[in-house]
Amino acid sequence: MRYDELTGQVQGRARRPDRQTTERTVRATLETLAERIPGGLADLLAAQLPVEAAEPIRRLTASHAGSPEQRAHHRDHGERFGLTGFVDRIAWRAGGAGG
Repeated sequence: MRYDELTGQVQGRARRPDRQTTERTVRATLETLAERIPGGLADLLAAQLPVEAAEPIRRLTASHAGSPEQRAHHRDHGERFGLTGFVDRIAWRAGGAGG
């Protein structure tokens, strides 16, 4: 799937008002998902996405803040947070573009 196809589908299904809002939403969702899942799985997800969509995942997993122990833990386990935390992080990252 090409990036424009991905964002077009998201825009239609999520009823986003424009392409910029859609791209912020996609980026925010993928970055948040990359925090939540183990690093190896995030790498596999990124490999299945168009380059433009994979970049936020790769950037986040490559530069995950913290000590080497924290980075190693994230690579193996990901960060734990629930559905509400997931949605809140997406909304924050997208600049309040939720709704």
